Amino acid sequence: MTETVGFIGLGHMGEGMSRRLLGIGKKLIVWNRSEAKAKALEAESKGAVKAVSTPAAVVRQCSVTYIMLSTPEAVRSVYTMPEGVLAGVSNSKAIIDCATLAVKDMEYLASEVIMRGGRFVEAPVSGSKKPAADGQLIFLAAGDAGLYAAAAA
Repeated sequence: MTETVGFIGLGHMGEGMSRRLLGIGKKLIVWNRSEAKAKALEAESKGAVKAVSTPAAVVRQCSVTYIMLSTPEAVRSVYTMPEGVLAGVSNSKAIIDCATLAVKDMEYLASEVIMRGGRFVEAPVSGSKKPAADGQLIFLAAGDAGLYAAAAA
């Protein structure tokens, strides 16, 4: 059975990363701040992508959700907005956040996810748009060791 994973943020980096996941046979539930991007990916995916209306809907429907947002402000907004990421986190939900943030910001996100029963890995990347599309990003990961091992497999 094909695993369905969540992906939040389909910008310069997230689009390539999500396409790489599709390329290895994953199905995706996606949300983007610009709904048109999520709908376009859904339309071209031949049933492998489902766009949903909130970040919480992504997290609720997937055991693992990747998040790639562009700025600390965008990250905080998408996590804390009504029906944001944190609203969807419950026991055993896994969040892998790929943004590059200050230590205090990642510590805040991790504690909020864990407090709700979820698991968290911070996984900022080294690379840009082309390496993302080519599957050549370098992840600098820390957090839940079991989640890290499962994601790396």
